Amino acid sequence: MLVLSKFIVILTFFTIFCIPKALIVSLTGLRPEDFIGLIAILSLPIFFVNTYRNISSKLNISIIVYFLYLFIISSIRTPQHIPSSSVLLFKEISYVSCFFFFYYTFYKINLKEIKPFLKKIIFLSTPAIIYGL
Repeated sequence: MLVLSKFIVILTFFTIFCIPKALIVSLTGLRPEDFIGLIAILSLPIFFVNTYRNISSKLNISIIVYFLYLFIISSIRTPQHIPSSSVLLFKEISYVSCFFFFYYTFYKINLKEIKPFLKKIIFLSTPAIIYGL
């Protein structure tokens, strides 16, 4: 599972920093990292079960209450916009799913592996940093 989580973390950085957003958004209406978010959401139960004991129970409860609140309030206030509210809810859940992937990866990775892993992330981020400068 660590291999999958490391792959998702690296792929997340790759899609954020190296794939042109304008092209993908114009073709699909979604950002490149949203596709990784979908994979993260589908894998969330596995990684949640393996990480929730290591994360504060208050944080876990807060996350669940936040999503319930977001969905209920959005549905009550604007029931005609439930499809667009669902897209926002999907994006929020994908962010939390990525959080669990990142947490699991950095919790399980050993110290010898972390330096090469961070080098890969920095390498993937370099083109965007250079472009930003």
